[in-house]
Amino acid sequence: PKVTAALIMLQTEVSPWQPLVASLSPLGAGDQIIAIATGTKCISGIHLNEGGYALNDCHAEVVVRRAFMHFIYHQLELHKEHKGGQSILEKLENGKFSVRRGITFHLYISTSPCGDGRVFSPNEEAAHAPDQHPGRANRGLSRAKIEAGEGTVLVPPNIVQTWDGILQSERLYTMSCSDKISRWNILGIQGALLSLYMEPVYLDSIIVGSLFSKDHLSRALNDRIASLQGIPQPFAPHLPNLYGSSGESSRNLQKTPNISANWIFGVGDDEGEVIHCPTGKKRSLAPSRLCKTSLFETFLSLWDHLATPDLHQAAAAKIAEKEAVAKQQKCLLLPGNLLTEPLPFSDAANEDSEGHHSKENDTLPTTATISRNVLCSKLTYGEVKELAEEYQLSKLKFIEHFRSNFGGWVEKPDDQDSFRVP
Repeated sequence: PKVTAALIMLQTEVSPWQPLVASLSPLGAGDQIIAIATGTKCISGIHLNEGGYALNDCHAEVVVRRAFMHFIYHQLELHKEHKGGQSILEKLENGKFSVRRGITFHLYISTSPCGDGRVFSPNEEAAHAPDQHPGRANRGLSRAKIEAGEGTVLVPPNIVQTWDGILQSERLYTMSCSDKISRWNILGIQGALLSLYMEPVYLDSIIVGSLFSKDHLSRALNDRIASLQGIPQPFAPHLPNLYGSSGESSRNLQKTPNISANWIFGVGDDEGEVIHCPTGKKRSLAPSRLCKTSLFETFLSLWDHLATPDLHQAAAAKIAEKEAVAKQQKCLLLPGNLLTEPLPFSDAANEDSEGHHSKENDTLPTTATISRNVLCSKLTYGEVKELAEEYQLSKLKFIEHFRSNFGGWVEKPDDQDSFRVP
């Protein structure tokens, strides 16, 4: 493979949990390779999937992060099964979970991540030399992977990707790995759904095997987000340590393989998985264990056991808001109809006989329990992710920061997140 990535767990402090880690880890001393992945390709636009069954980005760094999420779900399942002592996660007083003290995570990439961290280091000689032109306008700009192409390009200005446009042959853009890692340094590597159950998880270090330039990599991954302010807690800029190994990298003229492989430690199906990158699925066209739907199903299986009262209340409010909007839309008049009564939820509808505003429709129950079945029948995948308000606000701040300072940020069509699961 042209690029390999690994997510490594290190335990830096002795704790009562230490003997269990040592017994599981072939490395000893509590250290463990959590996941390994390969890949350098993205999905073809024609195979974009609105059911959540396909991986959009099969670059090694992105796949290994999704494999890490799969691993964390397994750690939460241990708590569901009342085996929390075997998990690397501990429950906090607020009902959420956190990685145990002394455990850190480290990302290894066999070569510098595509985008701003790599484009100015085309060979080892250039990578080892200081940046001779740090003030050039093209330094630090966001870049995107292009469909059916190699490398990255500057993000086109004001680009908005639409579902029908992509299916009608518009080229699909996917943000570069350098840009995605910089986002992880704000939001964590656990993603929006897991942040509903746990505190964010940040990388402690990133190790690059070849084409390591301290100047370029620091700028791409850390410097661009170091000054970002106004991020709601518990999210904040985290700047991982950056290291490079002394490996030689030669120009490889062989065609990049169209497959991505992943392996995950200790989840029962650790024999590995191979994904066909253009389709984002396995060669049998079965969905990957790392696709949105697979991870969402695991999230839902934990809901009735791990969701906090605050999370139940947020879900109840989201469902009530959605149903109110739907009810109001049903009352919209067709052309030619006459309005004889005020619309529900309008100011007039909420006034009593004396013209005072009624609070009846403004309040929600102080307590609510939303079952897994109700949640997945009422809300889509994207709407459940919106329950992570601090995460979404932090993401919005990050994207605005990039669009204001580094050229832009391109996202997939919202249609991709509009699916439900049974």
